[in-house]
Amino acid sequence: MEKTMILLTEIELKRKHLISTAKRFGLNAAETIQCSQELDTLILQQLKLTNHKTTKEKKTI
Repeated sequence: MEKTMILLTEIELKRKHLISTAKRFGLNAAETIQCSQELDTLILQQLKLTNHKTTKEKKTI
């Protein structure tokens, strides 16, 4: 559960960073795209973790 909370916090911080980067440099700037890709990676990690826990819980039922 702790890893989930850490990832959610990281996702929220990265989301805020993405918004400020986009405002500063524009949507098509390399900095914005890089930040967006980093956010995507964090979200994917969260989805995999959540899916793994859900699958694990279903197997124990």
